[in-house]
Amino acid sequence: MKYNVLINGSEHILDIRKPIANDFDAYVAFIKQIATETNFTYHYPNEPEPNRENQIHLWESKYRHTMAVFDGDNMVGYFCLYVTNPKHPYLGHNGGHHTYILQKYTGNGLGSFFLKDLDIIARNLGIKRISINVHADNGINLRILQKHGFTIESIAKRRYFVNNKYIDAVNLVKWID
Repeated sequence: MKYNVLINGSEHILDIRKPIANDFDAYVAFIKQIATETNFTYHYPNEPEPNRENQIHLWESKYRHTMAVFDGDNMVGYFCLYVTNPKHPYLGHNGGHHTYILQKYTGNGLGSFFLKDLDIIARNLGIKRISINVHADNGINLRILQKHGFTIESIAKRRYFVNNKYIDAVNLVKWID
């Protein structure tokens, strides 16, 4: 799927698709860059490189829906919705979600683009409850998620420790009917 964006006045045609094994190196470069651009991620500078086979297995799992955004050969965005405990009899209806977009590509509707079909994707995975943790100081992401039906469930005080500062986590949830 193609997605057009304007970046610094220049049009870019992005390719949005499921990542494959050949995308692993682009994924590693993306994770390294996202870790240096923002603190609103679980990734951090100089973290160990992900295991190639494990990552590819995750991309191919029937319990995950993963999409990546490419500008040419460079991965610039990443979306994943997954069943957190797929075979558990009491927890199998729970899912988690994360979206990462490089700073240069934010503000072009990519986050909302991924969220627009979230309910359909969740139903296909058997997910009834999607939860996500967001840094309390990430107001843009909080507003986007709430616009797409997520509600605040709780606040985890001092959940993150970033740049010598504790930051609360906002726990949001969306129920899929």
